[in-house]
Amino acid sequence: MSVAATLALLLGLVAVAAGAVGKCVLFIYELAENAGISQSLVTPLMKCVGVSVVAKIGSDMCRDSGMSAVASYIELVGGAVAMGISMPLMMTVLQRMV
Repeated sequence: MSVAATLALLLGLVAVAAGAVGKCVLFIYELAENAGISQSLVTPLMKCVGVSVVAKIGSDMCRDSGMSAVASYIELVGGAVAMGISMPLMMTVLQRMV
């Protein structure tokens, strides 16, 4: 298989995956709206899921190419970014508890 054919196949798979992910995200937002959950609470959750997926894929790719130290760093940074994204959500929950 040529490089061009491989890239075309990969681009097609990415397009299909992006469409499926988009439908899932819209479905989650609809569920939250029907349950009366504010969009400001769902958005940080969705961002954290996105960061964790990207970090997982990146770390797996590094590990497969023999760069375990870089893979561990990507996982660490992904966790820190997810915590940073979730801070407003945590503050909102804590304010509602008090």
